[in-house]
Amino acid sequence: VTVRPRSERSLLAGLDLEWVPAELTAPDTLRRACAGRDAVIHCAGVMSLWERDREYLYQTNVLGTRHVVEACLAGGVGRLIVDGSVGIYAGRTTPELVDEAGAPDSTRFESFHVTSMALAEREVLMGQAAGLHTVRLHPPLCFGIGDRSLHTSWPLLGLGLSGMALCPPGGLNVIDVRDVARAHVAALQAPSGS
Repeated sequence: VTVRPRSERSLLAGLDLEWVPAELTAPDTLRRACAGRDAVIHCAGVMSLWERDREYLYQTNVLGTRHVVEACLAGGVGRLIVDGSVGIYAGRTTPELVDEAGAPDSTRFESFHVTSMALAEREVLMGQAAGLHTVRLHPPLCFGIGDRSLHTSWPLLGLGLSGMALCPPGGLNVIDVRDVARAHVAALQAPSGS
């Protein structure tokens, strides 16, 4: 498990893990962390809808992913599993079913967060073109245990505390974080080429 010096580790306490210092913005630390690994799961990134975070989003999501891909290629990693964003395919103002081809217009890219995730996806695809075996996962809005920053839970928490009933009109996909974890395990265990 790669960790920054300032990373919180309490949620992983008690697990038999090897802690490897690394930073998305420090390619040399990623090369050391990835060298010789059978697989790497890249699920680090930042989510923000604030325009003031544009550079932070670019540095972390885009360049950080580029550095991970380059480290995997240099280190002979067998498989890179990457968490992307379902927002690169959807995110329209009106509900519409979409698949991997995406929505027919580009309104979803009005958020630089979505743009940064699409650019990160491009980095993964370039790594794939260079011979890296990649598995790209695109979970929708995740809910579940461990959301200490209330990244996705704050709307539900607010509604729960207010006592208001909630019946959304639809158009939003959600997933339990435990199902996302199971998807990562399946991606690790899938035979090469599948």
